[in-house]
Amino acid sequence: HMTYYRTISQQTLDTIRNDIIQGALKPGERLNESELAERYKVSRTPLREAIRQLQIEGLLEVVPNKGARVAHLTIADIKDFFEARQVLEGHIIQNVCALITETDMHHLQTIVTALKENHYSANYIDNYKLFLEFNTVLYTRYTNSHLKSALGMIVQKMAPLRFILVKTKGAIHVYERLGE
Repeated sequence: HMTYYRTISQQTLDTIRNDIIQGALKPGERLNESELAERYKVSRTPLREAIRQLQIEGLLEVVPNKGARVAHLTIADIKDFFEARQVLEGHIIQNVCALITETDMHHLQTIVTALKENHYSANYIDNYKLFLEFNTVLYTRYTNSHLKSALGMIVQKMAPLRFILVKTKGAIHVYERLGE
């Protein structure tokens, strides 16, 4: 029973997260629990758990006496995000270079090729997923779990931004540089 329940919670979390990331739920939009329960066809408990988790991830803000709403990103948030990410990623990548295998390199090249192809065919949803896969391959061998989870939290918080970024014209330059 417990596993079944957890999967409903997990599915609810994933679905709401995807809706936020893809803009189906807009920044600043208030989330009404009964409307959400109806929309996602779930009871209140898995819904509340999803809301709590999305709050931790920074995708939702909970306003006292007003309930949850989709988080707004300010320019300052975005600048701070890039700075934090640069510091952490710079450190991690320096260490990863010594650990990465031929197989990993081949996998990364395959992902980059797919990113480019998808970009030209405007397949942004898949590119969003490929970016996550790229990071997973890149960081798997890195052993400092504290730094990895700190980076993961930062990256998760900026998920809506990442989805916007993969849609931009300039994204192709990122893929070109990844392929070098």
